Amino acid sequence: MFSLKKYLGVFLASGLFFFGLYFWRNLTSRFWLIFIISLVFVLEMGLFYLFNRERVDFGRKFTVMIITFLGLVFLLSVMEDLMIARILNVLGTIMIGFVFSLPKEEEMLIHERKPWRRLMNILLTWNLFALFTFVFALNNFLPGLPFWLFSFLGGLFAGGVSVVMWGFYFNLQKEKFFLWGLIMALVLSELMWVLHLLPLGYLVSGFLTVWPWYIWQLLVRFHLSPGGLEWRKQIPFLSVNIVCFILFLIFLAKWI
Repeated sequence: MFSLKKYLGVFLASGLFFFGLYFWRNLTSRFWLIFIISLVFVLEMGLFYLFNRERVDFGRKFTVMIITFLGLVFLLSVMEDLMIARILNVLGTIMIGFVFSLPKEEEMLIHERKPWRRLMNILLTWNLFALFTFVFALNNFLPGLPFWLFSFLGGLFAGGVSVVMWGFYFNLQKEKFFLWGLIMALVLSELMWVLHLLPLGYLVSGFLTVWPWYIWQLLVRFHLSPGGLEWRKQIPFLSVNIVCFILFLIFLAKWI
């Protein structure tokens, strides 16, 4: 149940994000753009620490909060349509409030943890889509920048998000998490490099990057689980996704 302290924290964090990002979008000075977004970030993280520092799972939730904030800022910064940007601002406000109000995992009943994990997976997948979209948008708007560097950093970010998601399900040795996270980072860096060579819009490229990433991290999660990965059961799932991926490229992707 929500306490008064929790309500207050959600209200302050959501309100700060909404008004901070609303005015930030209207700024033109580079100094004030950097200053305001840095100030909002520091205040958001400070509020999260102030209201959640006693949680056993504080470190994990704090990481999710950082990823969510950065993902929303990345996507808002490249959204040209004003109406969509305002909708994203409202959606981001709800997401920040949701992360801020996450229940304590140690207090959840076993049957409550599965839907909670799925919600966290959806949230982190959305944030990663926002990051990928931002990276491809940089390549569109600033083609002179070294894309190999941004694809490498994007891959590292994706590897880190994958590790966070796997950590929701089981505890493994850090070396094992690090190894698979590094493999995921390298694979995503290569995929982003290939996609940036295709004449696709940045939203489509972001979507086509996060789609296979989600499937790969899911397979790795099954592989790391005690039961292991049963490939025979995954063949229909993989076949349907491959066909849908190809059909999307042919009929729905906007080639520019």
